[in-house]
Amino acid sequence: MRVFLVTVEGRIQRAGFETYGCVASIAAGSVLTEWLAGKSLIEARSMTAELLEKMLGGLPLGKNHCAATAVRALKLAVELAKTETR
Repeated sequence: MRVFLVTVEGRIQRAGFETYGCVASIAAGSVLTEWLAGKSLIEARSMTAELLEKMLGGLPLGKNHCAATAVRALKLAVELAKTETR
């Protein structure tokens, strides 16, 4: 999964994602990017796989990695956004 962020002055204006995963992965990316709108980069870093899974209303057995993958992609995107704003 890849997460894309458009930031202005440390705030996320828009977020998008790309994945070639299953339905659970698509749902995780969708919920995550909707949640990100308007958040600061610091707030975005507070997201955890457990919180995302809760926001999804749970995931099917064996699909917990979908939320974890989305959060890992988010953390990488936040780090990239931080280096671009310096």
